[in-house]
Amino acid sequence: MMLMNTERLHEFKCRTQGPTRMMMMMMLRCCCLLKKMLLLFLLIAIASLVSTLLHQASSITTTFPLVYEPQHTSSIAHRNSHDQSSLSDDTRSKPAHQFQGHPKTLAMLQAPLARRKLLQHHHNKALLHKTTTMKKESAGNQQGGENKGYQRHGGRLELQRREERCHELLLRIQSSSNDHHQAAAAADDLQRLHCAVIRSSLRVQALRKRAVLRSQPAAAAALGSKVVAAAGGFEAPVSASNGEYITTVTLGTPGRVFSVIVDTGSDLTWVQCSPCSDCYPQNQSLFSPSMSTSYSKLPCNSALCTGLPFPMCNNNSCVYWYAYGDGSLTTGDFVYDTITLDITNGQQQQVPDFAFGCGHDNEGSFAGAAGILGLGQGPLSFPSQLTSIFQGKFSYCLVDWQAAPNQTSPLLFGEAAAPLLPGVTYIGLVTNPQNPTFYYVNLTGISVGTQLLTIPEGTFDINPVGAGGAIFDSGTTITTLAEAAYTAVLNAMNTSTMIYPRTEAVPGLDLCFAGSNAQLPNVPTLTFHFEGADMVLPVSNYFIFIESSQAYCLSISQSPDMTVLGSIQQQNFQVLYDTVNRQIGFVPRVCTGVTL
Repeated sequence: MMLMNTERLHEFKCRTQGPTRMMMMMMLRCCCLLKKMLLLFLLIAIASLVSTLLHQASSITTTFPLVYEPQHTSSIAHRNSHDQSSLSDDTRSKPAHQFQGHPKTLAMLQAPLARRKLLQHHHNKALLHKTTTMKKESAGNQQGGENKGYQRHGGRLELQRREERCHELLLRIQSSSNDHHQAAAAADDLQRLHCAVIRSSLRVQALRKRAVLRSQPAAAAALGSKVVAAAGGFEAPVSASNGEYITTVTLGTPGRVFSVIVDTGSDLTWVQCSPCSDCYPQNQSLFSPSMSTSYSKLPCNSALCTGLPFPMCNNNSCVYWYAYGDGSLTTGDFVYDTITLDITNGQQQQVPDFAFGCGHDNEGSFAGAAGILGLGQGPLSFPSQLTSIFQGKFSYCLVDWQAAPNQTSPLLFGEAAAPLLPGVTYIGLVTNPQNPTFYYVNLTGISVGTQLLTIPEGTFDINPVGAGGAIFDSGTTITTLAEAAYTAVLNAMNTSTMIYPRTEAVPGLDLCFAGSNAQLPNVPTLTFHFEGADMVLPVSNYFIFIESSQAYCLSISQSPDMTVLGSIQQQNFQVLYDTVNRQIGFVPRVCTGVTL
């Protein structure tokens, strides 16, 4: 009986478990088959994507190769806004990196965003090799971190976001009124100062990182040698606009006048041109190549084209690309056209074949100007191309940074650049082979009142990789001091102004106190000691009054290792640049209403 029961139990289990096992096996087989099918589909998709990419790469290579001449030592002459985590210094710190050009298509040139990302990628590659060297070189000086996070990646992105908001605000203000001064006055002065601080911070970060193109004297002198200089020199009016200084140039045949930003910290002169795929609002119509009978494009093999930071070629015509520290950029054709200069005797002189950028994609605000006048020392710059006409000399007298546009002073070139003024003192220019665009000087110390500040030796020196140093720069609004010098100045000014109640500081400016525009605060003098001369600043050049807040702020910020004498600190000084004699001269002067 027990044996029979066991057999029945076994038979029952077989009947009940057999179908279950079969179902499980079938499900496992289905899962395996499904996995194989998914894997097959994935492989097919990857193969299709690779095939597409290979086809595009083949098309790119055959349609638009980048023109680049490795035998020329070129570097980057722009105020770049790249990520600090991948770069260590864009405007002036390391040797240029030469790399084989990556192919690009004409379609990419016609697509602003694609072109911008692609060129940004190449620029990152071009400067990436400098990061390790610069970080090692400057690690000992920075002592565990840079200024309050402004140099950190997160701080930099926040600065750029704020600058974008500033661009939008200023553009709205400018577009809301036909009168430029009324538009500027409508802006809150605190907001405009804040925007100027942001632009200056971004610019100096970029200046610290930029490696500029090396000097090519033969190319620079070629244009100027064609024309005889006019007796008396040349002039153009300069006015203030939202922290920038604006002058005019006359381009084309017949000539048209365009407003441009005065910038001693860059070389390339450019204006917005039609047709324009992406242009910011400006106060004039765009330059139209088709309306000029003297317009022509530079060939790709020209010396000036191969001297560009990123020389490109389209149908054997030179294409340029420039980026600046605040995130703004310009790209387009690099062209020749006639430039007309105003002689100081009221007549004009035409100079053919002046090389400048004709921008078809331009992003930023640029204070509503049509472009930039590059006054640096590099071969592409305005004074370098016209060196035999200007004899290597130009000067300006900057009016107050908040002055109305009708308050102008002349930008002078040639013989007129050195007016016969008593008390002009000269300091020598310092050569930095890694960064020949900028006007370096030998700053030896700073005094607050009668006290010579204790600043570590070497604070203002150019280091072995070309970083650091002290420069004059009209394109930077707020003066920036190397960290050790800034700390000494800030502490001294804090101690000397304790009688004034403190107010909330403008971001980026660390000392603000209550006051009235009716009476300047009783603060000590600020003196820059250069090798050869001292520059004693008036109070209005380092303490800015903010009407909306009824406060004064110390208009100086800091950088880890670089000192930049900005435009506010240069206002109401006649400043002379003489590249032939390698010197800069200056003398205090009321610039509003200045005439020869």
